[in-house]
Amino acid sequence: MRRALRPRRSTIRKTRLLMRTKKAGFTLIELLVVIAIIAILAGLLLPALSKAKQRAQAMECMSNKKQLTLGWHMYAGDNADSLMVNADGSNLGDNNIPSWIEHVYYNWDVNGAYTNENFLTDPQYASLGPYLSKSVGVYRCPADSYVSPAQRSAGWSHRARSIAMDAALGAGASSSSSAGYKPPSSLSYLAPFFVALKMGDLIKPGPSQSWLFIDEHPDSLDDGILYTNPGEVSGTGKFTELPGSLHGGACGISFADGHSEIHKWQGPTTFLPVTYNQPQHQNIAVVQDKDLSYLASMTPSH
Repeated sequence: MRRALRPRRSTIRKTRLLMRTKKAGFTLIELLVVIAIIAILAGLLLPALSKAKQRAQAMECMSNKKQLTLGWHMYAGDNADSLMVNADGSNLGDNNIPSWIEHVYYNWDVNGAYTNENFLTDPQYASLGPYLSKSVGVYRCPADSYVSPAQRSAGWSHRARSIAMDAALGAGASSSSSAGYKPPSSLSYLAPFFVALKMGDLIKPGPSQSWLFIDEHPDSLDDGILYTNPGEVSGTGKFTELPGSLHGGACGISFADGHSEIHKWQGPTTFLPVTYNQPQHQNIAVVQDKDLSYLASMTPSH
């Protein structure tokens, strides 16, 4: 009998190489399965990562508010219990004492004053600056990176400040007594307006329930002061300006006793979107609004 022909070695090598090549590749179905698994994992992980980022920003925001409040307390301690000047507009307080910051009227145009750190740290402009070791980042909520298209084109990543101080805390430019302070004519519905001039004036409510620093809505942000009528605890009245809501519908806020928190708003007024219009979201009339009620109840009064 004739021996069966054996395949050539070169043919065997080619066959083995082809088999290895086929094993090393993926079929279309396998690729689609892998892509689907990655998409599912991404869908599960992204919300968790977003929440983790939100928590980190909230912790930083509360830390910033605590530092600001500590500096505010140190000023009172150095000045016979007198609260820091909190002037409406870019005006000096009594005896030509600067307000806590230079009150730049913010807008969405390209104005270098909005990023001028001297207006936050230089003692000739800002009474609070020397008590914070010229720390600039504490004046801005870490969740606020809003800039207008024009500002972004100019290379801005954020405006220098996103917070305001309670108008009921600290003498304004024309106030020599808490009972005699008058808001601007545009806010005549607030008059008469109580202003605490010393820590001892914080009785109704006490320091632990008197709000001090707050994140302000990017469209409402103008000067460094935010008015709330303490008589509007029913929630019917006006938001002179809106607080911020950049922490998932919540806001960083500190209190006169030194603590800070992230306060969750009820909405919907406090959830109005950023429109890059200025002035915007000011003097908004509401009826039985829980958020206005909260701010009013936390604002010092007679």
